[in-house]
Amino acid sequence: MTTIRTILVDSTVQFDEVVLLLYKIQYPNARSSEYPASSACINRFYETDAFLYQEYLQRDLFHQAAVRYQDSPGDSPVNAYEADSRYQITLNSFPLLSLFTDRYEYTGGAHGATIRRSETWCLPQCRRLALSELFPVGFDYMSYIFAEIASQIKRDPEQYFEDPLANMVNTFRAENFYCIPGGFTIYYQQYDIAPYSGGIREFPIPYPGVEALDCQIFF
Repeated sequence: MTTIRTILVDSTVQFDEVVLLLYKIQYPNARSSEYPASSACINRFYETDAFLYQEYLQRDLFHQAAVRYQDSPGDSPVNAYEADSRYQITLNSFPLLSLFTDRYEYTGGAHGATIRRSETWCLPQCRRLALSELFPVGFDYMSYIFAEIASQIKRDPEQYFEDPLANMVNTFRAENFYCIPGGFTIYYQQYDIAPYSGGIREFPIPYPGVEALDCQIFF
């Protein structure tokens, strides 16, 4: 198992002594005695990503908040912009490390928005895996995945937009997955297939059989 610790970067940004932006960025720092080069590679990825996100917040999002503040009437209440980026490890079992990061931003209005991103790492090769690599070559994994998702949607179809099965296919993104013990989870972003109140829709899917793990990622 890879040891993971959390790095936190946070700040309160002001303009004219008024708080216009608050943000927190959490990202993982991995340590593996067996695969130190892979740990270093993974850490560089998340450190760079956090740096670029912080740069975007301090430059672009703060600029938007400042313009809005300057254009508002003097007696208007000030609603600071907010950003919160945090990760969750979903599988930490050799040879895989899988996790997702949710980034929430509030820029006024009734509520903010969250975007999820995920990565699954193969430690011996220090690379991110594609969804197709979780299955044996030649296996019709897309048909299997859609059948599993459709089955879960049909249990509670009222939670989804009209024609949810068509939306399931049309808004599917192969990169939107992460591994869990015994399988993986496919997720859809807010508004893809369900209203905001439904959040990010998640569909845990078991591997179709033990042979599914006997694939190219394991040497």
